[in-house]
Amino acid sequence: MEMAPILATEDATVTIQRAIEQELKARGFQLDADAAHIQIAGDLARFYSDHKMGFFSGDAIADLNMSVTVKSKKGDQLYSRQVVVQGIEPNT
Repeated sequence: MEMAPILATEDATVTIQRAIEQELKARGFQLDADAAHIQIAGDLARFYSDHKMGFFSGDAIADLNMSVTVKSKKGDQLYSRQVVVQGIEPNT
């Protein structure tokens, strides 16, 4: 049975950018675009949430697929990774 759509209140790329910035700050990094030694870029391929109904309650199932690259000031690629994550919030 199709339920009402799940809509975001802000653009998903803004949400992901803030999450990355928050995580970097929590790990002690200082964020300053003018003094940066590296550049972090992300390419969001999928940011999705679906609600699966059960008999008495349902589960919220979310998945994220994005690529992350880190480049030096000169543009040399220092790091690259494809991030694929799925999460389940049961009995919602």
